[in-house]
Amino acid sequence: MKRFLTLFLLIGTAWGLRAGNVVTDFAAKVASSRVAFRYTYSVNNAVKLQGSGSALVQGDAFYVQGDGLDVYCDGKTRWTVDKTAKEVIVESVDQDFRDYAANPALLVASVGDAFSVQSVAESKFKGKACTAGVLSPKEKMDMSLLKLYFVKNQLAGAAVTMKDGTVTEFVVSDLVFSEVRPAGKEFTFDLGALDNSWVVTDLTD
Repeated sequence: MKRFLTLFLLIGTAWGLRAGNVVTDFAAKVASSRVAFRYTYSVNNAVKLQGSGSALVQGDAFYVQGDGLDVYCDGKTRWTVDKTAKEVIVESVDQDFRDYAANPALLVASVGDAFSVQSVAESKFKGKACTAGVLSPKEKMDMSLLKLYFVKNQLAGAAVTMKDGTVTEFVVSDLVFSEVRPAGKEFTFDLGALDNSWVVTDLTD
């Protein structure tokens, strides 16, 4: 799965925030909620990339739809589905090595654990005054810096800087927090429903 696609789950929220603890409030809210939202992204690199999609996240479980792929994860298994090509890749989720850059939903749910807040200050995002939280990773990953941008008490976007200098910027919309409930079929993919025209690559143990 393309790295730029797998970074999009750095999301925003719309509840009352105080500038001094904007990041910790965000992390706590995400960790205790089911979160749904839409997003657009752009990648600042030699080759310009843009895209959009939607996501549903609850803890380590998520469902992402965007750029021709549907990605399901129940926290233990991840299914990457290309409906046009009729291909599915099935992988185990490594609980000991959490690849946040390749599992953005896990990154969202673990912002408070995976990153250290370096600063919170006034800034600008898309020409609007905002409060920006600057974070650095606690663990080894390809990502070197994460910025979260809050406009009028809601997180309007984010920027991810990779170690190679690539910057991916996200704009978030239509975000809804709801109560956590038992995870259902929305986070899994039924391989048994596929016919023989599909190609399934099973990388699980």
